[in-house]
Amino acid sequence: MTTLFDQFYDATGRFRRPYGEKVVSHPYTEAMVKECLDRLANEPNSKISKRCRIYRNGRQLGPFEAKEFIVDVSRFPTLASVAWEEITAGEPFLIFVNFAALLSHELGEASRRFIGDFGQRFEPDGISIEHHLIIGKYDETAFGVHIDDATDRVFHFNLGPSAKEMILWPREDYLASYNGDVARPLKSVSMNGSQTYPMPVGGCFFLPADYYHVGRSPHGVSIVVSLALTRNSCKHQLASAVGALDLFTHVDESADDYYRDFSSRPNPDAVANVWVKAEEIGFANLLEHARARNRSNNYLIEISPINASPLPDEAAWFEIRDPSNLQVIEHDGSLNVYSRGHYALLYNTVDIKTFRDAIEAGRFEYSMQHFQNARRRGDRGTALLGWVIATKGAVRSGAPE
Repeated sequence: MTTLFDQFYDATGRFRRPYGEKVVSHPYTEAMVKECLDRLANEPNSKISKRCRIYRNGRQLGPFEAKEFIVDVSRFPTLASVAWEEITAGEPFLIFVNFAALLSHELGEASRRFIGDFGQRFEPDGISIEHHLIIGKYDETAFGVHIDDATDRVFHFNLGPSAKEMILWPREDYLASYNGDVARPLKSVSMNGSQTYPMPVGGCFFLPADYYHVGRSPHGVSIVVSLALTRNSCKHQLASAVGALDLFTHVDESADDYYRDFSSRPNPDAVANVWVKAEEIGFANLLEHARARNRSNNYLIEISPINASPLPDEAAWFEIRDPSNLQVIEHDGSLNVYSRGHYALLYNTVDIKTFRDAIEAGRFEYSMQHFQNARRRGDRGTALLGWVIATKGAVRSGAPE
């Protein structure tokens, strides 16, 4: 399924040009989008998640009003059956959702298969991939004419039911025209030098980084799944290395002291622990850990929480279908394991050998009894195989060959 990405990317720089396809094969469905909206509606808070922003007639709804809006949408069994005109009173509207793969397991799994090994060509610094949902009927998005980060490239897949369009202006020409006042509503921008790209139902539009742009869906509701691909610049990698440090420092810091006394200082022992650990591991090793974590999740920025099915009562065979989902780093006699973005550690040589033997074989037999027995006898290597299953690093297969 990497053909689409290969079509837009090559070493000669085709990734710099906008391009649209009227019909393209992709794995995304309205059911996946509906699952995301239902999850937002069913979250226990009265406020909408920060991952979701909703606009009506150009005005962003407050967090409580936005939650009510999503709940109203969720009451309909399918997106095709939603009475948008009734819910919005005929007003233009826009729903924008970040990190959508955290809301739909099927959406994330579809992207893993779709992307395939495309991200591997950007090693060692890598890329990161994030999902957005863009749903609505609007003369222009509430963001107006804007430009994305220079490290981003975005694929838009229009599920319908209405066509959409994207208007683009070359960056240098646009900057010269507006003398620094560049984030503008469409009505205040000249169309001279722009180009409009249709995004028909079933089509795909590729947006490069070097263009100011604005999206429009004036003729009806469009439902768009977008994949934002970001090159990991030095700043991205610095931030990810600092994030990796958090895995090893385990700072347990309460905010109670700050509530009582704003002049309170952090626990000096905790501060010392952070910097001692940082020096002990070293920046290069932290960066290696950050890259391994990213690689293990197939470059998706959304790391889904562990939501494991019960282990089978009877012994079954499990296989590691995608070895890149399991990344291991040896450091000072320990084995650091990343499985689809999640982290675990082994430090006993016997446990490490037990775990490595199973992983290198690519398949292993396992059950709830295996896990319980391993826990009882302190066999962390075998117990960790249960964690690999829980994180979806290994999946159930047939009998051994």
